[in-house]
Amino acid sequence: MFRRIIVFLLLTLLTQFGGVVYLINGYLFKKWNFLNRIFSFALLYTLSLLIIVPLLAKIVDRVPLPAHNSEYIGPANYMTIALGRNYVKSDLYELIINAAVKFGDKHPDAKITYLDAGFALSRYIPMYPHKSHNSGKSLDLAFIYKNEEGAIIHGSPSWTGYGIFTKEKLTKRQQKCLKENGLYDFTKYFGLGIGKGEYKLEGRLTQDLIKTIHREAKVNKIFIEPYLKASLGLSKFRKIKFQGCDAVRHDDHFHIEIE
Repeated sequence: MFRRIIVFLLLTLLTQFGGVVYLINGYLFKKWNFLNRIFSFALLYTLSLLIIVPLLAKIVDRVPLPAHNSEYIGPANYMTIALGRNYVKSDLYELIINAAVKFGDKHPDAKITYLDAGFALSRYIPMYPHKSHNSGKSLDLAFIYKNEEGAIIHGSPSWTGYGIFTKEKLTKRQQKCLKENGLYDFTKYFGLGIGKGEYKLEGRLTQDLIKTIHREAKVNKIFIEPYLKASLGLSKFRKIKFQGCDAVRHDDHFHIEIE
């Protein structure tokens, strides 16, 4: 029973709906052996992810971001899709697609890469480790990167999209935040210590990407680290803010939020 509770909680925290699928699977196929129950769970989970969850999401005005890389936008990691963490409110969906088209038309060699968005259903289940993503009004995005030859690389330097920062040494403000909040740089573990190669921040395109999103009227906040805001020449943009010491650092990705 203890093991089942742990599995249920873990699946619920990771996917929101996975815990319910686990319970249904256990009830319907409790007489099956372990391997068959794993197979039936995988089948039920996949059917829920592809059919049931999107239908239920429409009721609460949540839309999945594109699951496949398109000309303008795509996920950094397909685990985001598999875990159902790519849902946003319809307003945010329209906003980011609009921004992606504008940015992509201007820079054909670059596109928007998104990380965690939100869950499909209830806003009352927190989306760990994020503080605000359960609302469906928040979205994490990758910066634009290039390789050593200067060619644009799609995606993020880590396999998960998190944990590889643009500056290894902490600024004084970041050191202060780390003392106040031991989890401030917690995302460094999300990358699993595995990088994809020589990714370098493409400052000009990253600046223009953030500016493009900043121009969208419904954008309320954009979170990046203050040193990065300054180095990218974005100091005068009022919607770009410091997320505070009680959240994780934002120099491996940036966060956007609508009203």
